[in-house]
Amino acid sequence: MRSLFKLTLLNFVWIAVMVVEVEGATLEIAYSSLERIIVNRVMTEGGRYYMQGDPSSTCRYAFVQEPRVGAEGGRLRITVLFAGRTGTEVAGQCVGAGDNFDLVISGVPAYSDGDLFLWI
Repeated sequence: MRSLFKLTLLNFVWIAVMVVEVEGATLEIAYSSLERIIVNRVMTEGGRYYMQGDPSSTCRYAFVQEPRVGAEGGRLRITVLFAGRTGTEVAGQCVGAGDNFDLVISGVPAYSDGDLFLWI
C-alpha cells in the first residue's frame, strides 16, 4: 500500500525540481534552489534542524544538516546528514552512544488542493 507523505516532514517546504504539472502549469526549480530553501527556512540553528536538544546541548541531541537534493528513478531524493547522541555528563565528560549517518527521504512529487506532496 502506498502512503502519502506531506512535504512538511521535518517542516521542509520544498518544490519538486523535476518538471511538475500543477493544474496545467509547469514549474521547474533547480536542486540548488531547493537546498537553499531547506537551509533558510528549516535549518535555522547554525545550518541545523534540531529534533532534540539545541545548539548548546553537548550530550543529548539529534539534528539534521547539509541537505542534498537530487533525483533517482523518477523520484525526488533528499539526503541529509543525521547526527545524534544520547548520553549523560559524568565528571564533566559525556558518556553515551552517538552516531551520524545519511538519511534519505524519497518520493514522487504530487500536487493536490494547493499542497505539494511526496508519494512514498
